[in-house]
Amino acid sequence: MTSIDHKAFFINGAWRAAESTGHFDVISPRSEQSIGGAPAASKTDLDAAVAAARHAFGFKKSGLGRKHGPDAVQEYLLTKTISIDPGEVLPESVTRNVPRSTRPGVPSSRLSSAPGPSAPPLRYPSTMENPMHTRHPEIDPHLLSETEEQRELRGVLRSLFAEASGPDAVRKHAATPRGYDEALWARLAGEIGVHGLAIPEEYGGSGFTFAELAVALQESGRALYCAPLLPTVILAVHALLNSGDRDACARFLPRIADGTLTATVAGFQDDEPAVTAERSGPGWVLRGATDFVLDGAGAELILVRAQTTDGIRLFAYEPTADGCLRAPHRVLDETRRQARVEFSGAAATPVGQSGDVTATLDAGRAALAAEQVGGSGHALDATAQFVTERHQFGRPIGSFQAVKHRLADLLVALEAARSASAYATACVALASPQLSVAASAAAAVCSETFHLATAEYVQLHGGIGFTWEHPAHLYVRRARSAEVLFGTADQHRTRLAGLIGLTSRSAA
Repeated sequence: MTSIDHKAFFINGAWRAAESTGHFDVISPRSEQSIGGAPAASKTDLDAAVAAARHAFGFKKSGLGRKHGPDAVQEYLLTKTISIDPGEVLPESVTRNVPRSTRPGVPSSRLSSAPGPSAPPLRYPSTMENPMHTRHPEIDPHLLSETEEQRELRGVLRSLFAEASGPDAVRKHAATPRGYDEALWARLAGEIGVHGLAIPEEYGGSGFTFAELAVALQESGRALYCAPLLPTVILAVHALLNSGDRDACARFLPRIADGTLTATVAGFQDDEPAVTAERSGPGWVLRGATDFVLDGAGAELILVRAQTTDGIRLFAYEPTADGCLRAPHRVLDETRRQARVEFSGAAATPVGQSGDVTATLDAGRAALAAEQVGGSGHALDATAQFVTERHQFGRPIGSFQAVKHRLADLLVALEAARSASAYATACVALASPQLSVAASAAAAVCSETFHLATAEYVQLHGGIGFTWEHPAHLYVRRARSAEVLFGTADQHRTRLAGLIGLTSRSAA
């Protein structure tokens, strides 16, 4: 057992030594050996740490100690002040208490007999069993913060959307044959360069990253921008880039970047594609149908995932009058159109050699999460403004504690969603191996936050929030549609469980 005689607590920006010599065991999950100890706080240590926590977090009335009790505070502090041998790296963020009874097969002789209070040992999960676990974060924390250029881009886009994509404009353009403002689409592509932000310069783009594109997605979600930004600029672009087909990229990406080509994808979420591709002379033809294709009725390019005799591949189809029937659906969210696409001998061109679209779908999930964060931000801001203006019983309704609590809960949820979205965005930008985990986590968190935000948007606006004339219902429709677009929150949690190696256990 390592002697615990060094500094133990980080208080008010400085380390201070623990007065107690007692400690708890820290057990290695690989060897089941005790590899170090967590110092047991003395009363002086505990009082100083609790005072620092109250000062830092503003626990003036229901302070940490009074709310949870000294034992809970000490347990919390111990999980944050672990001491171990130099050869064993233990991230503080993954420590947790495990009772001795839950560690079968560990002889009592392996447990330290050092003096100190009796408490369960501290143990951290093994990261060797599953490659999705990492002991050190691969994402530089600085990448999670907004740069000055991104703030400027956000300001420009917010002003533009406020001018050209308000609620009345959204209603107007959603009812047109194409479903969006084509003049605004051209401005976004030409004047600001949104469409080409994440497209390499060699293909006519700006050569930035997904991080800059996520800013545009947040602002488009905040304004409920009704254009095929998600299927064209996210799904189709990433499908082409991930395919590794330079000829296809050179053919289509410059036209997407300059706003002259809209595109979408089909069959990407099917385990076994319903569309088949077969050879016809020197080329290929597609047969079968795929449903709920984003902008399927109007897109000028459809990237189709189809089954061939040699496996699943990706094909590019440019709609013509022959060989394809596109039937638009009447959907809940009229700002995001969907359609059924049926192929009957439609000529198509193969793209790349693989039909794996996992990375593309994860990029779509991260993009949708950014949109949802933007929409949630609008719902919170609009509601907070309304409750300060609406008076009842001679005072603003926002001054009532019940309303304050609901908005505070929403703010907490929104900040969690921002964090999840920012991490997923960074993973897409860096092509991190953690992308699948980050994308599903962001999808689950941001979907539920947007659902909550739009519900409060309606409820806290009272009677007016239920009217057709108020824009709240437009955001409700977007939230309900988006939360099932790439899988429900429950489906993403199930996926996460598989990715991080969790196994289901019976209720008993």
